[in-house]
Amino acid sequence: MLLGNIFLYFYLGNSEKISDAQRHVIYLVLGVFCAIGMCCFLLLAPSGTESEVEEEAEDELVVESQSILRPIIDAVKFCKTWQMGFLYGPIIFTGVSLNFWSSVFITVIGNVFPNRSYLALGGICTGIGEISAGFIWGRLTSKIGRHGVIMCSTVINCCLYYLAFISFPFDAATTTVSLIPRSPSPFQ
Repeated sequence: MLLGNIFLYFYLGNSEKISDAQRHVIYLVLGVFCAIGMCCFLLLAPSGTESEVEEEAEDELVVESQSILRPIIDAVKFCKTWQMGFLYGPIIFTGVSLNFWSSVFITVIGNVFPNRSYLALGGICTGIGEISAGFIWGRLTSKIGRHGVIMCSTVINCCLYYLAFISFPFDAATTTVSLIPRSPSPFQ
């Protein structure tokens, strides 16, 4: 996210409209970034020794021959347990949070500011926030515990939602608006 938005910031400059040629270059570069990221995952070392990996591969062959539907049925049964019921709230909150910061917030910035480099700046700030929050909360987990980290990050996230809500006009997510109020013209 961070590298792609840094590229967008320098590539778009002060343009107010994104042309079709720019759009093709953006998709090409971001696609290359995705391919590089996927190749980095392939370079990760497998966990365990080679003999453990071979044993797991043999076990998987036996399981595949039994039934393909069995894992799906087990997953549905697991979703009905009370332990899984406690996770529905955090899972929904995580989905709403990721949706807001990666799509709604950027759309609002694009509708409020005509300069397209602000889109990239919003993405850069979001990426820096994700990286720094992961680092800071990872360090604080050993000091205040997992429950404290979850509660503190939830409170901070809700405060940031409120700040975003009061910083932009109400209809900025659906229409193009301006933050500068226009004075009524005497010639209308």
